[in-house]
Amino acid sequence: LQASTIVLIGHGTGAYWASQYLAQLQPKDVGQLVVIDPRAPLQGEQPLESYLATLPAAIGDFYTGTGAAANQQALQRRNAARRAGHPDYRLVALPSLTGDRNTEQEQLVRRVRGWLERKPPQ
Repeated sequence: LQASTIVLIGHGTGAYWASQYLAQLQPKDVGQLVVIDPRAPLQGEQPLESYLATLPAAIGDFYTGTGAAANQQALQRRNAARRAGHPDYRLVALPSLTGDRNTEQEQLVRRVRGWLERKPPQ
């Protein structure tokens, strides 16, 4: 049994490492990357947005817009992808839901699943 598309998911600094992995090794079998509240580690080689902008994989960038810094970083990632002409980059802001962790997790799962199930551009 073969998977039709392999999806790599990175959360927090895991999004940076997943992006770096895809940029450096360029595996042919990974078709989509989901990053959730992405951030670079303290000693990252390059800015996260420089990795994301150059990846051939479809990218779903999901972040919780809870502060000015998170919003600014999200805009930097989106703008870098636009400048690079990325064919399938999607930035999705997830609103904070009054501290109800279960509801927030359910919303995240629904949004990621919806992004994964959409028809990618040709």
